[in-house]
Amino acid sequence: DDRRDVRHISQHFLEKAGAHVSTAEDGRQGIAAALAARDAHKPFELIVMDMQMPNLDGLQATAELRLADIQCPIIALTADAMKGDRERCLEGGCDDYLSKPIDQLQLVNLVAYYTQDITQAELHERRKQRNSKNSIGRK
Repeated sequence: DDRRDVRHISQHFLEKAGAHVSTAEDGRQGIAAALAARDAHKPFELIVMDMQMPNLDGLQATAELRLADIQCPIIALTADAMKGDRERCLEGGCDDYLSKPIDQLQLVNLVAYYTQDITQAELHERRKQRNSKNSIGRK
């Protein structure tokens, strides 16, 4: 997230729940951090991606991460809780959606779900089903 206060509160909520957190100010920094972690054989388990950042927005950053074969869950974070935003984020490669202001319990529960409750195979299958529905809808 480009806003320091949002990064810090999110980090606080997640670290209080036992997570190890890295932060980035924009999409470029986020991509660089994810690639560096992967290349160091310590890949991120999950990414919370702000959709509205300077330099490179969340959808563009998510697309680049997916092209780089980063397969960890990505949760979209946006202040624009408008109709269609969730679908746009999911179609853009995110696995789930959370609107601001950040609800601590909802954030922690989503992170726990994607890091503890769903397997990579289940996540891959959900993405595959979503992608096939999207391609059918475009024909």
